Amino acid sequence: MIETDRAVSTVADVTLAILLVVAAMGVLVTFVERDDVGHDPMTAAYTAETIASGTMNVTYDVEQALEEYERLRGVEREYTDDNLRRLAHRPIVAHAAAAAVLNLEFDLDKLQPEASRGTVGLSREAVAYEPAVDAAMQTRLVESSFDTQVIAVWEPLEGGPLRGSAEFGQRPPPQTDVSATTLTVPVDVPSVRERAIDRVDDPADFDVVADTVAKALIDGYLPTRESQRALESNGVARDLTAYRYYRMAQVLGTESNDVEAAVAPALQRRAANASTANAALTQALATQLEAYLEPEDSTRPAAGPLGNATTAAERISTGTVTITVRTWE
Repeated sequence: MIETDRAVSTVADVTLAILLVVAAMGVLVTFVERDDVGHDPMTAAYTAETIASGTMNVTYDVEQALEEYERLRGVEREYTDDNLRRLAHRPIVAHAAAAAVLNLEFDLDKLQPEASRGTVGLSREAVAYEPAVDAAMQTRLVESSFDTQVIAVWEPLEGGPLRGSAEFGQRPPPQTDVSATTLTVPVDVPSVRERAIDRVDDPADFDVVADTVAKALIDGYLPTRESQRALESNGVARDLTAYRYYRMAQVLGTESNDVEAAVAPALQRRAANASTANAALTQALATQLEAYLEPEDSTRPAAGPLGNATTAAERISTGTVTITVRTWE
């Protein structure tokens, strides 16, 4: 959920801190997917420029997230439609990037191999938002003379077990000439690649990489100051923030790590402590990421799934979403 100036809600709701800086956006790659393109291959670049500079309104609601919170906690809440409705006005590409971040999935077969839980989505917050963005984007581009598909992908650790994606527009028909342009869009999840690279002193410093990524991700989803303020409040703001904490704890919890029990006391309104809750979630995620990154043979530190610790640090991309714009006639 994104607020007009931040992510997908109002500041009071303390949703995601995903402030996207359009001025920092840039077209990194322009390429043609087929050699025999029958239309102007620059159409993708023109469309990318449009969605990077153009703005649009998106109206959606947070009802499904709150229903999930009620199910998780066994509580009942009554809100008016006005309480649940959100209006976001921001650059088109910012909406696409925010939806990808909201759609974060955890590959728990990699993070928790003993549990065999498959791939799990983090939250229900994008259920209404992503289709609302899709409808608004297609309306915004309706006067274009070619069809468009926009794909947003967020990989906090490239090739790792964390991934969020969103898709908008149409899919190109088979055997169609398609041109594409790729943008990288900064988000307000901390960008920590250089910090991790600087901190890695040994090829086996997988704990450094894991801790750096975990802190950035938890800080991006649950910024301490805003989360503390929401937990001390009442109504939708508090319930949405509590939902994010409980859901994150549920995803990261294992038989050997009862992170929900550690987080729950810190979410009580009279004893709210976002710092304590964030520390517990960060530790749980960092522990699982470290175990994933480490090679099975400890004597071969370069043999982990993403290479050694230095190589893994170079693959951190917490602070950016990759957006591909594809066009065809």
